[in-house]
Amino acid sequence: ITPDGSELELRGTALQQELSDAFGSPLQMMQLKQGIFDEASISVISTATIEAIGREAGFDLDIRRFRPNLLIETADGKPFAEDAWVGQILRFKDEGPDANATGINVSMRDPRCAMINIDPVTGVSDPKVMKAAVRLNDNDAGLYASVVKDGMLSVGDRIYLQGA
Repeated sequence: ITPDGSELELRGTALQQELSDAFGSPLQMMQLKQGIFDEASISVISTATIEAIGREAGFDLDIRRFRPNLLIETADGKPFAEDAWVGQILRFKDEGPDANATGINVSMRDPRCAMINIDPVTGVSDPKVMKAAVRLNDNDAGLYASVVKDGMLSVGDRIYLQGA
């Protein structure tokens, strides 16, 4: 759905034309396996990290600025706690850690680009957001990971760390 309320096909020519008109020159649509600037197929971030960046920037942040595939609420609520998960596997299962449970391998911290400055609702950019990420955690916020065991995830699933 576009800002004016039109419902357009994601890969259709009408959306391509509307975006080209708004941009002021022709655009080509692309479909990628992962984001154009992303290092891995899964992006993970905690609510505490987003909240800490928002506090430092001086306003609440829309989670969509960070474009996560997985948004995690940690037990301790400590910002940037996910940095310690690099090199480990996150397993998702209610009964406890299990090597056969759905899992992702955390490969690296997520160095953020200027996209986090852009409000997903208004399109207004505010550099205070990226500056806050730089001050708080050397511009890293969240993680990149790849799937090691596919499966279903549900809101509220427990997450267990497993050494790689």
